[in-house]
Amino acid sequence: MAHGRDDDDDDVVDSKPFESKKGLLKLEGHSHLTTFLLFYITFFFFFFFFFFLNFTLLQSCLIFFAKRPIMTQS
Repeated sequence: MAHGRDDDDDDVVDSKPFESKKGLLKLEGHSHLTTFLLFYITFFFFFFFFFFLNFTLLQSCLIFFAKRPIMTQS
């Protein structure tokens, strides 16, 4: 009885990984394109955000430096 149950468990385990493997393969093929697109969008968004943040920081620094000499001159 125990051996029979073990065989049944083995069959179920064998069936599941095979089905899972097929799903993983399909998911992997779709995930590759999704990952590439997500990476591209993330990179573009990060670059845009960094550029915007850098520009804002530069503008703030420029205003600070522009304001400071006036105070120093005064």
